[in-house]
Amino acid sequence: MFKPMMLSLVALGVGLAQFNGPVGLALGPAGELWVANVASRELHRFTPEQLGKGDLKPSVVIRSSGALGDAPALVFDPQGNLWAANFSNATVIMYTPPQLSASGAPVPARVLTAGFKNPNDLLFDASGGLWVSDNGNNTLSYFSAAQVAAAGQQTPSVLLQAGQGSLDGPASLSLDRQGRLWVANYSGNSLVAFAPEQLGRSGSPTPRVTLRSAGLNGPTEIAFDASGGVWVPNANGGNLVYFAAGQLERSGSPSPDKTLSANPAGALASPNVVLLTPDGGLWVSGYVSNTVLRFAAADVGAGGSATPSVWLGR
Repeated sequence: MFKPMMLSLVALGVGLAQFNGPVGLALGPAGELWVANVASRELHRFTPEQLGKGDLKPSVVIRSSGALGDAPALVFDPQGNLWAANFSNATVIMYTPPQLSASGAPVPARVLTAGFKNPNDLLFDASGGLWVSDNGNNTLSYFSAAQVAAAGQQTPSVLLQAGQGSLDGPASLSLDRQGRLWVANYSGNSLVAFAPEQLGRSGSPTPRVTLRSAGLNGPTEIAFDASGGVWVPNANGGNLVYFAAGQLERSGSPSPDKTLSANPAGALASPNVVLLTPDGGLWVSGYVSNTVLRFAAADVGAGGSATPSVWLGR
């Protein structure tokens, strides 16, 4: 969940900004980086060549035709379509590859509605079905591949509701190698996991694992790395924390295995979305600092305070 607050960019030591509330991030089929600017309701595309140079001018800008709202989540499906969760518009929308090839304000090819209040994250499973976290309703909704293809007004095939604090401002969704569905609860300052057998029917299941840590301060993302550990950005803490795979097997309040922050500190304010890259590095969006940063694999592995290898937005 992006945090609706703004700070002076001058006070943060950040120069001319390219972005306007960057939150959602996604890597496209050709390795391009897409950034959702929630304040201006725009999607920006950067080619791999631009990213290597730190070029601030996007190659494509998708503007709102009215259907694109403040999108905290972007995800590509296997066909190369780009899906966005509209937090305030209460919809999930999709753009086809041809619509993304040039700047403009295309009308989404599909719009999915289902009584959402504040859809915050999207996750496709192996069958082509779609999970949607709803920050406002404290629910997780699942739509089958057929429902996703049809779009329009749908009733979720599975609806998971809050019970005993299981869902408290659900922000991010991720599946681990065991098929457990993990949720980062922004308001509850917790990470919870539901077992595969709990995902097939509606209800208010008790999570099989609940982590509550002093290291969690407005968690907005849960991103698994190749070792099975997770990176979590703290929107209210200005840093990222990492929990190793072994810390995710049982409920408790573990201290983070390591942390990662930006040098200088003003480069990353209100981190929201983490995008891990195949080489072991990561991208992270800073909603308040109006930045998108890349950290090299060595810095991600070491943790601590690191200078970004690419800094978009300064």
